[in-house]
Amino acid sequence: LVKLLELREANHIEFCRIKNVLDEILHMYGNSELNEILELLMDPTWVATGLKIDFETLVEECRLASVRIGEMISLDGESDQKICSYDNIPSEFFEDMESTWKGRVKRIHIEPEIAEVEMAAEALSLAVTEDFLPIISRIKATTAPLGGPKGEILYAREHEAVWFKGKKFRPTVWASTPGEEQIKQLKPAVDSKGRKVGEEWFSTLKVEEALERYHEAGAKAKAKVLELLRGLSSELQTKINILVFASMLLVIGKALFAHVSEGRRRKWVFPALKDIELDGANCLKMNGLSPYWFDAAEGSAVHNTVDMQSLFLLTGPNGGGKSSLLRSICAASLLGICGLMVPAESASIPYFDAIMLHMKSYDSPADGKSSFQVEMSEIRSIVTATTSRSLVLIDEICRGTETAKGTCIAGSIIETLDNIGCLGIVSTHLHGIFSLPLKIKNAAYKAMGTEYLDGQTVPTWKLVDGICRESLAFETAKREGVPETIIQRAEDLYIACGVNCVMIAAREQPPPSIIGASCVYVMLRPDKKLYIGQTDDLDGRIRAHRGKEGMQSASFLYFVVPGKSIACQIETLLINQLYSQGFLLANIADGKHRNFGTSSRPVETLTVP
Repeated sequence: LVKLLELREANHIEFCRIKNVLDEILHMYGNSELNEILELLMDPTWVATGLKIDFETLVEECRLASVRIGEMISLDGESDQKICSYDNIPSEFFEDMESTWKGRVKRIHIEPEIAEVEMAAEALSLAVTEDFLPIISRIKATTAPLGGPKGEILYAREHEAVWFKGKKFRPTVWASTPGEEQIKQLKPAVDSKGRKVGEEWFSTLKVEEALERYHEAGAKAKAKVLELLRGLSSELQTKINILVFASMLLVIGKALFAHVSEGRRRKWVFPALKDIELDGANCLKMNGLSPYWFDAAEGSAVHNTVDMQSLFLLTGPNGGGKSSLLRSICAASLLGICGLMVPAESASIPYFDAIMLHMKSYDSPADGKSSFQVEMSEIRSIVTATTSRSLVLIDEICRGTETAKGTCIAGSIIETLDNIGCLGIVSTHLHGIFSLPLKIKNAAYKAMGTEYLDGQTVPTWKLVDGICRESLAFETAKREGVPETIIQRAEDLYIACGVNCVMIAAREQPPPSIIGASCVYVMLRPDKKLYIGQTDDLDGRIRAHRGKEGMQSASFLYFVVPGKSIACQIETLLINQLYSQGFLLANIADGKHRNFGTSSRPVETLTVP
């Protein structure tokens, strides 16, 4: 807009758009409810444009500019300038010649020019009538078999002319019949450079003079319209700050209106915003949080409740919703502190001094950096800029390097963020972190939940307390079409890795380090029978077994496995293999469960080391 006005190249369409903007500002000013919103939008517009304009000055200048445009420009719906039209001349000719300037400015400003064009058009129609129509009538009156005379009046668009086009129309014997005199006046039509156009195109001296007069009148009218438009551009250039300010204010207002309209349809809410220093509590709460890209109004979203008072260390299976949760919290927090609606049923959001999100890293060949180098560069930026008032979201930390050292680096980063006291989430598949002697005071363990359905572990996409060691890696690979032979071999290799068995003697309890871990256990009963089981709560399961009559002195042997589906599969394998080797089992019936995990092979074909 600024450039068009400076170059004096704004056309009538741009002026109509400018007037629409100005009129919408004036409409808001004239409405009692919208007037209040208009005043509230002054400061955000000031920030967006850098222009400080008084409220009353804005309104008055918008009114003056709108009136000036309305006085000059032909607005939508106004029809005081019709295109010339004559029956003997193709309508496309006048449409092409006049549509480039008519209807741009009001007729009152170009009345003499329009009058001259209309007189020239009438003169052209008269010349065509006198010089061409008698020839057309003669041809129509001639009855001849195929190949007889032909002729018509056509618009030669390339040459902006109306000419006669015909062939075989000249009489073989001149007998002073009607039309002969006009035929004698015809001359070959020529272009602007005097070159003959073709063998079938003709004109007359009178028609050519009429065409020249019409084109000159049209050129004068077009020049006058352009002069008026440029003059209006110069006038409005002095009000450019007002126009820019009004345009930006309207953009902000319409964006907010669209946001709230869609937000209400999707059942989003405005959050409560908290000042950490005034309220003294650093806490982020979101009830019924849903991914912003889902439409909660259609019931397609899984809702989560987030009550964050410290750093979360998040685990969960592949496809369990970790990344989606991070994105959802990030977007909702950003929307909230900008004063916009958030995709939740209710929310309380602190005024974060920074929101930092690190997702998947890619290598940067141009910088000579691997994906892990890029990740570490971003992590450096995060840990150096984070304060206790920041929100930090890191997805799958240290995924780009070998597991042992990556786990230790991740653990150190978690300690650093915990010590800073920021809110945030660090998600990971590095379950070795939980075996590290971390020095953390506030970090909480959270997981994306899973449930066991029809012999398989499936994600619930719900945030829960605790640790999830189930990756669903085999299930994910199978779902994405990885060949079954590869998956079967992967399961064999996984089981062949061996297990670390731990003994729990009578009256002993399992160590705290296995809380939340998936375990397979063997209970050594006093009656010499074995009970094989699996659980994510070994301490609770042992207490339940020992609570039964005669089992108070039972001892246990257990080992940890990464995930419930693997635990269920190994439980089935153990039951069948121990039974086949002659051991007395108390739960032999559980060995008939053959559909655990992703393997379709008979359990007898696998061995547990």
